[in-house]
Amino acid sequence: MIRKLKSKPVFPISVTSRACVESFLLRLVVGFIVHHTSMVKNAGVTKPTRAPRTLSAHQQKLHARLEGAQFRMLNETLYTTTASEANALMSSDDGTLFRAYHAGFAAQCARWPRNPLDSVLAALREFPSSAVVADFGCGEARLAKEAPQSTVHSFDFVAVNERITACSMSSVPLSDESVDIAIFCLALMGTDYGAALAEARRVLKSGGTLLIAEVASRFEGIPRDDFVEAVERIGFRYSKGHPFLHIAKNDGSARGGSSASRKGKGRRKKRGGNGGGGGGNGASKRGSDFFSHFAFDTVDNKCVDWKEAGLPSLKPCIYKRR
Repeated sequence: MIRKLKSKPVFPISVTSRACVESFLLRLVVGFIVHHTSMVKNAGVTKPTRAPRTLSAHQQKLHARLEGAQFRMLNETLYTTTASEANALMSSDDGTLFRAYHAGFAAQCARWPRNPLDSVLAALREFPSSAVVADFGCGEARLAKEAPQSTVHSFDFVAVNERITACSMSSVPLSDESVDIAIFCLALMGTDYGAALAEARRVLKSGGTLLIAEVASRFEGIPRDDFVEAVERIGFRYSKGHPFLHIAKNDGSARGGSSASRKGKGRRKKRGGNGGGGGGNGASKRGSDFFSHFAFDTVDNKCVDWKEAGLPSLKPCIYKRR
């Protein structure tokens, strides 16, 4: 006689709300990515590979979509979690996920009219070669390779080459007031990005410089004064005439202000960085629609904790499916 087995629920957790469902699915997909990349690593592959030519055109298209989906999932996770959570994810497999993310990021950069890092490098030529630079969220540390300064500290979650120090952006291994220039180029990621800005203030010397370049769409609906004034409360002063802003404007990667930044009746003239309401994909977008740029100098005034500074929640940079 065959015994009838009792069926068990497919999901081992109790799902009682949409938030629980989304949280569960996020952990499920991230877990799949970690498992998938671990299998790739164990097979002797240290970075994502292109689809083999032996695959049919349809199979190659599916392969590209899988890699694109992996990048989008990682990207969304980095923008919607804390720095400590992102660090735990990216450093969990000796950098395989980190490399996969930056391979996808490089593919996105190729669609942009200009990489904002080029504007940062051009601005660094206005500083003496003896200036000490700290690059927060450096990626593969291209800045350290091409900057005219002899001392560039490069920080990110994973050290994929010898130029990078692996650490959290909110706790870098530098002494107080030891840096002349701090850079955040597309690096204000995470829901607690203010902790990294506060860390930059800690390591910057009196009179030091903070340069920020971000995708402009992250500021849609956020008056620029709100962001600028919140950063100033951490111990900075906005530098309206800084060469970085002129360089960014003249090289075509930023110009003017978005319609969102011009909103807000009764506000004084906007002091925020250049850039319009660009999107995350944007091969068809003009360079002037893509990025926002900000330049700050440190001040010795009493500053508040970043959690009390009123930093706005920037929109995550979510890439569309292709």
